[in-house]
Amino acid sequence: MKQLISDIKARLAEKVTALRYIDEDWGQLDYYASDAPVKWPCALITITQAQWSNQGRLTQTGIADVSIRIADLKLSNTNPKASDSQRAAANTIFDVMKDSFASLHGWTADNANGPLTRTLTRKVNREDGIREFEVIYSVQLIDTDAKPVLTAYPMTPEKITFRMGMVAPGSGELTPPIIGGGGILPPDPVPVGGEVYTTAEKTKLAGIATAATANDTDVNLKARANHTGTQTADTITDGTTNKAYTATEKTKLAGIATGANNYSHPDHRGDVTSTGDGATVIAPGVITYDKLNSSLKNSGAVAASDVDWSAAAIFTKTISATTTFTFSNLQSNKVITLLLTGNFTVNLPAYCKRISGTYNGAMSNYIQFHCVNSGSDTEDVWFTINQAL
Repeated sequence: MKQLISDIKARLAEKVTALRYIDEDWGQLDYYASDAPVKWPCALITITQAQWSNQGRLTQTGIADVSIRIADLKLSNTNPKASDSQRAAANTIFDVMKDSFASLHGWTADNANGPLTRTLTRKVNREDGIREFEVIYSVQLIDTDAKPVLTAYPMTPEKITFRMGMVAPGSGELTPPIIGGGGILPPDPVPVGGEVYTTAEKTKLAGIATAATANDTDVNLKARANHTGTQTADTITDGTTNKAYTATEKTKLAGIATGANNYSHPDHRGDVTSTGDGATVIAPGVITYDKLNSSLKNSGAVAASDVDWSAAAIFTKTISATTTFTFSNLQSNKVITLLLTGNFTVNLPAYCKRISGTYNGAMSNYIQFHCVNSGSDTEDVWFTINQAL
């Protein structure tokens, strides 16, 4: 348990840098009130209890509860009317608890312990200016401190008795005992019609392939195996189907990808040009109005209250009640026009900035929007409103 507490202290010191004091809990927050001998925020660690069960030969496993008390001085408040810096300082303890949980839950201290599992978090009510939370982790322990260490064989030779049939001759494997047997096993008998294998011979036999033949008398084979003598070069004769490769042809074949074809990318000429498979280039002045994307020249009705900037360039809408419009798919530097009628209140996204004009519900309104920034959380749209004279 001492090592477990030490490992947890080291883990918190490495992973939760906001903690200024980490130690075993010996009453720092209980007996000193606001003058506790710690630095804030702090974490105090102890093992509150462990339930043990025997596993044999004086070895035990247990489930322990590890208590980690995380505390800080309450010097500021989280009132919504307080400044941002005050609220951030007051919430520091929750950041420390979050980082501590991320560092310890599921983490294993050493081979004698299981992983830590958080089981309880509770607020500790105090009458001083200290804000404290206690977090309980459960962990499985293995304790072999009471296990005996044998320095000699526990029985003398004269007390060891073997029964016939316990060990198969020459195999070292247990076999069913022979009824009535007893005493010391005799030496392994020699099998009838054969010889006893040594360990080296058995290993040698295992390395020989089934149906292998002896070729010690084959002079040519021995010469090739020993890399001696004259080796005859392979001779391949071209046939009707099978052909002999030259070294150059083999190298060429190795460099061709599977499924490759004899294709040369043609050059492109005209409005869009390219050489081979290089980058394409659009000639100046060839893009006409007809070639523009439909979203830059088409018009469409706003179905509900969302204006999709990628759908068209001109939108129409007649409102029959107070309407709050939303924008989707903003495109930087794009200009769209909204032709809007209806004598009701019109609400636009907060990032829209009016340049000039006001909405007149009694007339058709020509509203032109210019997207200056389409980035998420940095949207910026400017607009003007006009009516026909």
